[in-house]
Amino acid sequence: MEASLSNLILTPSSIAAIEARIGQLVGEAGAQYALLTDTSGQLICRQGEPSGLDVVAFGALLAANFAASRQIARMLHEYRFRMTLQQGERSNVLTTLVGERCVLSVGFTAGTQLGLVKYLTAQASADLARSIAEGDEVGAETAMPLADFQATAIRTIEALFREAGSSEPDELWRS
Repeated sequence: MEASLSNLILTPSSIAAIEARIGQLVGEAGAQYALLTDTSGQLICRQGEPSGLDVVAFGALLAANFAASRQIARMLHEYRFRMTLQQGERSNVLTTLVGERCVLSVGFTAGTQLGLVKYLTAQASADLARSIAEGDEVGAETAMPLADFQATAIRTIEALFREAGSSEPDELWRS
């Protein structure tokens, strides 16, 4: 799992399925929250609220921490490493890989049954991996190719400069 920009494309129906499944996980596990990010830390979905935290930054840190833990595991020749647990006096966070492109982090209190959270999170991870794969496959079919997007963006920016009566935009933005 390398932290890089994701080209994950999800349809509205797959996002709804993902949100529903994560909500189900939070309810069944008695969790406080669950965050789904891509492996680069970009927040995809959340249910519940990590109390008083910047959710976007928190999700990015959890994904980065998971990536670091996986690299440590690789160095130890442990290639099936898919889950981390951070335990505190009051709160815990269980983070697991979803497919190969996403990370699911579930926050729960110290009094919550760890075994139940691990079991339900593993089930949810498998379900989410399928939803993400299906949604990404459909989304990729309907998405504008990158080259078309870049050409459209360039034409739009040039048109804006012409409308403003300005000269050609600085050539630096094209490189």
